[in-house]
Amino acid sequence: MRLLATTTALTLAGQLAMGTAAMAQEVAPADLRMAWWGGEPRAVATRAALDLISAKYPGVTFTTEWSGFAGYFDKFATQVAGGNAPDIIQMNFAPELADYGSRGVLLDLGPYVASGKLDVSGFNEAALASGSVDGVLYALPLSGTTPATIINQTKFAALGIAEPAGDWSWEDFAALAAEITKAANGAYVGADDASARQEVYEVWYLGRTGRQLYTEAGERTDTVEDLSAWFQMWADMRAAGSIVQPDVQAAHTQGDNATMPFVLGRSAMTFQWSQGQTTLASLQPDDLGLALQPSAGEHAHQYVRPGNLISVTARSRNVDTAVAAVSAFVSDPEVLKVLGMTRGVPSSSQARALLEPTLTPIDQEQVAFIDTVSSGPLTAPPSASFSGMLDVDQLFTRTGQDIAFGRVSIAEGAQRFLDQAADLLSR
Repeated sequence: MRLLATTTALTLAGQLAMGTAAMAQEVAPADLRMAWWGGEPRAVATRAALDLISAKYPGVTFTTEWSGFAGYFDKFATQVAGGNAPDIIQMNFAPELADYGSRGVLLDLGPYVASGKLDVSGFNEAALASGSVDGVLYALPLSGTTPATIINQTKFAALGIAEPAGDWSWEDFAALAAEITKAANGAYVGADDASARQEVYEVWYLGRTGRQLYTEAGERTDTVEDLSAWFQMWADMRAAGSIVQPDVQAAHTQGDNATMPFVLGRSAMTFQWSQGQTTLASLQPDDLGLALQPSAGEHAHQYVRPGNLISVTARSRNVDTAVAAVSAFVSDPEVLKVLGMTRGVPSSSQARALLEPTLTPIDQEQVAFIDTVSSGPLTAPPSASFSGMLDVDQLFTRTGQDIAFGRVSIAEGAQRFLDQAADLLSR
């Protein structure tokens, strides 16, 4: 089992002390490949930032690989296997960071911080710990994010329905979805169907039980009863017509935001990471807002985790130049201004201070939302990584879809899922 480090105080304190400002350095010319996922605003900003870095370091150019999240890590896995991975990679927090870090795919950035070649002066110890695996710094967090309910404020206002505020329950959510559906009179329904999304289930499970979904030994802690309660809750909303029907939801490819029923105007609420508000807002004309994810019980269920991170691959042929580029990406004031909030609320205090005077209303809302969540009851973000976890995520999706389409009963689907998940995790 591998867990992201949370307490590496001595190591990180040394890194902070020695990496407060990148040393002036000669940067060798190179064409660097950089890959990231995200919407078009992020792509435009990233390319502009890379142009600034090229101007800062003559002879350093970039070949960019931009895509949506769907298939992003499938492609990266193929590139790693073929010895053709990008020099710089936008990394996901869990489970990919621990997986690729522990397998030696990602470069240990610690020595570059210690030498002063990588400027981490904008990051505190907690931020650096979030990019570490077993005390080794493999990534720098570019943003912080938290599970959220995305609200179509335009639809809410047109219906005269109040938006959810503060803590609310899943019973509140179901009632609100039904109210929206009735008021919309067939134009759209209350919400997307998130029954097949394990990351939404995981937050529900945290609130219900107070337990992480996996033990340190790599075993699931949920039961048939937990899974059945989850799928039954969604089955009840489906039967009431207050969420999109299975065929509508199944037409959405996970990770392809443009195909979401919410984006296509078919619903008024969906679930996303808070940073997703910006991307979804760019894909449709309505005003969007943020609310907490509903609570399933008395336990803390919200958490803040890196939205995405940046790493250098260990087998890059231009490691020193790639590190210099990453240093500029996370610390150069002009670069930070160009990147703005396109990756969410920056993890770097330097970036937040630079951007504060120019934040748009939606940016201000995201910053305030993260601050509100951070000040409330929090639980630790899920960070375990085991062989087979990605397969289990996909199994959860298939199970949820099978139940939604009536191909299997809730009880049978829940038991089948746990049996097959145990097999996947034991390989």
